[in-house]
Amino acid sequence: MKKIVDDLRTYSEPIDYSDFTCEKIESVLEEALIRARNSTYAPGNNINIRESKEIEPELTLDAHKEALINAFTNIICNAIEAMPRGGDLKISASSIKQDYVGVTIKDTGIGMTTKQTGDARKKFTTKKQGIKGTGLGLPIAIRIIEMGHKGRVTIESKKGSGTKVNIKLPIHIEKELLNE
Repeated sequence: MKKIVDDLRTYSEPIDYSDFTCEKIESVLEEALIRARNSTYAPGNNINIRESKEIEPELTLDAHKEALINAFTNIICNAIEAMPRGGDLKISASSIKQDYVGVTIKDTGIGMTTKQTGDARKKFTTKKQGIKGTGLGLPIAIRIIEMGHKGRVTIESKKGSGTKVNIKLPIHIEKELLNE
């Protein structure tokens, strides 16, 4: 119950734009990966997840650091949990043109059907079996990225072939856009 209430509060709270600062995407993603590992790897769990990262080291953007870490953590947790027998997790970040940062989180997990991919944005929809999930993790992440940071999230998946989440974030956010 507490998890559901906390997730609902996170989902419904407005982002405080006065907390936006210039952040290195590398440190945001590294912190999200650490939190995801701590959240999903149970003691004694011998599942082999091979992680690889390709992140431009000096890449920065305007962000609410804690909210963005939370968004990436939710997406990475989903990727790890989608690989119950192990697999590959790849995280990459690079500049797109001069105005955007592109982040890709790709797993070799169980994948999703077209319907599941479409439902992934909906609240309280989870395909996790045997794992306690509220169905709010991905909707929270999408809300933070799209509404809070004026970015875009797209999901590509095929049942049995893994999932790729593509995130496009503006490097600079005009103050006028934040109030929309």
